[in-house]
Amino acid sequence: MYESWKQEGGKLILTGKSIGNGQTIEFTDTMAIKKLTADSLVLDNRGMEIRYAKQK
Repeated sequence: MYESWKQEGGKLILTGKSIGNGQTIEFTDTMAIKKLTADSLVLDNRGMEIRYAKQK
């Protein structure tokens, strides 16, 4: 589960906690921002492209 995010230059850094098997493990995901507009966000997560778009 993501808990916070920040943008550093051309990167989006997400932090959170993974809860499973009675353990809680903190993690950080860093993704490259390929495109950022008022209506869309395109990320590169180690070669996998993730697209988000604002609903109209």
